[in-house]
Amino acid sequence: AIVAEVGSHVVGMCEVSRALPSPEVAHRANLGLAIRKEHRKKGVGTALLKFTLDRCKGKFEIVELSVFSSNDAAKRLYSKFGFKAIGVRPRSIKRGNGYIDEDIMILAIEKA
Repeated sequence: AIVAEVGSHVVGMCEVSRALPSPEVAHRANLGLAIRKEHRKKGVGTALLKFTLDRCKGKFEIVELSVFSSNDAAKRLYSKFGFKAIGVRPRSIKRGNGYIDEDIMILAIEKA
């Protein structure tokens, strides 16, 4: 995991974890990225994602993530890094009486 700070305040974070503790899927990783609303569209996500993906080279072959289907800005960012949408997880998140779908995206990592 890595964090971005402005002053002494965390404004974003990006983390990668192994998909499962099984050697059969040790080549896969899950990625999570979160940026505080007031710091979005300022390059924080781009910097965190670049730093994190550079460190995945040689450790993983595939990085996976899920993103709210309605989050077009995040999907554009991931697409710029080469992530491809492979499906939708319907009704993945439940908030109150409503549901949010998630898009599943993957990136094949080049060898270091």
